[in-house]
Amino acid sequence: LAPPAPLGLERGGGERGGEEASACADRNVAVLIPSNPFLHQDIKDKMMSNARGLLDDNPLLCIQVFIDGGPIEDDDSDIRPLSKTSRIRNRMLSSLNMTRWDYLPWIDADV
Repeated sequence: LAPPAPLGLERGGGERGGEEASACADRNVAVLIPSNPFLHQDIKDKMMSNARGLLDDNPLLCIQVFIDGGPIEDDDSDIRPLSKTSRIRNRMLSSLNMTRWDYLPWIDADV
């Protein structure tokens, strides 16, 4: 599974041990936004604006935003209303190199 697309929403960062690692020591943040492929366009636009604002408003952090808006198949085990959300979050986590990040906040796409 490929990592969720960062959509060009990145500032700072770099792999640990790289040239930028000292500038971002203990401040590498992967912001994870699980989305829905059927999300209304106005909400998508606001989501992208808010994601870009995270970069502009947090100059001391090295942030990369990941948005997974891909479809997720129905599953017979989907007995809770948020079962798909849990599976998309797990899909996002499994696609990241967890050792690179100090913080992994979740943001709902409709915030």
